[in-house]
Amino acid sequence: MIMYDYDYMLTHDIDWFFYAGPFLIHAASNQGILPTEIDEKSNILAQFKISYLPDINEISDVDVNVEYIVGLLQNNESPFASVESYKRTFVMMAQKGLFSFDRNLNNPNEYIWIAKPKKGICEKDAPLPILKLPTNTKVPFSSFKIVKGEIHFEESEKL
Repeated sequence: MIMYDYDYMLTHDIDWFFYAGPFLIHAASNQGILPTEIDEKSNILAQFKISYLPDINEISDVDVNVEYIVGLLQNNESPFASVESYKRTFVMMAQKGLFSFDRNLNNPNEYIWIAKPKKGICEKDAPLPILKLPTNTKVPFSSFKIVKGEIHFEESEKL
């Protein structure tokens, strides 16, 4: 297993992927440290394969956490100029059926949902050589944290 270089993680927004139960999850690292189980080679292969998955949700079928994005933009915590530019990649992932999260800059170990599809894609529909986490947590979950290199889920009624 080849982990990402520490300095590379701190200077790049890396899209990484895992299964939570049967569901495929997308997370953007926002220049944060990835979980220790994320293999660079497998993740790059997953990025490539996911880019070729067909859209299974219309844009109108994607729920976006606009309130969170507006808060970031109002507090100048994002380099993006608008909600539309910020959410672009997250919505593209959700159209493919992935639940999409971004690292919370105010709490660097936490990831917050940005876009969720009406219809999620499952492992049986998109088998990829990536991390598989069994979980009894309701999916979609509202956030997750990375603690000592491990992923911990947090449930919320918000979703």
